[in-house]
Amino acid sequence: MKTLHVLYDDTCGLCRASRDWLQAQRKYVALEFHAAQDPRTARRFPGLASLEPEELVVVSDTGGVYRHARAWVMVLWALKRYRSLADTLATPPLMPLARRIITMVSTNRHRLSRWLGLAVPGPACADGTCAPPRRGKAVPG
Repeated sequence: MKTLHVLYDDTCGLCRASRDWLQAQRKYVALEFHAAQDPRTARRFPGLASLEPEELVVVSDTGGVYRHARAWVMVLWALKRYRSLADTLATPPLMPLARRIITMVSTNRHRLSRWLGLAVPGPACADGTCAPPRRGKAVPG
């Protein structure tokens, strides 16, 4: 395996920050990132780009498809510094815990993005739900 294709939610600031962090890491296996909302992604990976938006999907160049927590384990496995962590998380005692944590973060990724100041402006935020959180009370001018 030489390449993992990572399908991620490009409307999510936390997802984009995770992508940027992953791109900066030293790797054993190359990571190629594809925004799930991009029509090119849907053409290249038919049926996969339209999955649940909170589901990270990883496709290996050998045809393996990994979803959700297993996708995160595969991405960590590709990184030089985090391969041993991936091996540990993939064990039967820890995979259920990893699955619960990933589910909690994934389900709340937009809320976490706002809280961390990583919200992505644009059509997905037209109703103002992606605005960064207010810190403290506003001081009248």
